[in-house]
Order: sequence, then C-alpha cells, then structure tokens
Amino acid sequence: MKTVSAPSREDIALTKGCYIAGLAICAFAVLLLGAFKLFHIPLSALSPVPCAFRTYLGIYCPGCGGTRAVISLLHGRILESLKYHPLVPYTAFCGGWFMISNTLSYATKGRIRGMLFRPVYLYIAAALIFVTWVIRLIAIFVFGVRLIG
Repeated sequence: MKTVSAPSREDIALTKGCYIAGLAICAFAVLLLGAFKLFHIPLSALSPVPCAFRTYLGIYCPGCGGTRAVISLLHGRILESLKYHPLVPYTAFCGGWFMISNTLSYATKGRIRGMLFRPVYLYIAAALIFVTWVIRLIAIFVFGVRLIG
C-alpha cells in the first residue's frame, strides 16, 4: 500500500504564493472583463497587435491561436478553444481546480486538502505548446494546410 507523505514546507510556501498570485490574476481578469462590458468593447480587441512570426516569417508562433482560444473559452466553446490552442483550456482547468481546491482548503481550515503546485504542471504546459506548434508547422510545410486560418 502506497503511503502519502505530508507536503514539505517549500511545497506549501510555493502553493500559497501561487494561490495569492492566482487571486490577483482573477481579480484583474474580473476588472478587465467588467471594463470591457461597461464600455462595450468586444473581446476581440484583446489582440490588436499582429503576430511578428506570422507577419514576417509566414508561420505560426508557438502561442498562435491563444487569444482566439481564450475568447472561445469565455463564450463556452471548449472544443473550439482546444482547436485554437490546447494550452488555454488546460490552464483554465488546472488553474481553476487549483484555485477552487485551495479556496476550499482555506475556508475549511485545511480539512479539505487543496491541490499543491508541482513543476510537472508547467512541463505539461510546455509540452502542449511545443507539440501544438510542431503539428501546425508540419501541417503547413508537409501538407500545405493551415490549421487555424
């Protein structure tokens, strides 16, 4: 039988720091979306600058489709968001679960254990970025197909 060890102080400190940063990011996002709604600014205005990779090299950048993925996710179109960039739904799911579980942990004074931050989550995110980019480049150069417009 596998025993679960208690998290180290470093794990707890890192998780707490990530949680506080997550709260700040959530507050900023709510304020930003509220401002967009208040001033009737469309979400598509989040990306007014053209991509240098696409403009000068004619290829996708590793983050290409990220803004469209965020907009699709905010409109509840999860599969479309996955198509544009799988990192966005992955981050929303992992980040959402992290924030919810740690909020419950703080609210219950530790009776419910929150998700700990682990570097493997970043490695998975980096792999998603790299694999998505390589697949899109192969699609362009080998098959002549642009996967996301």
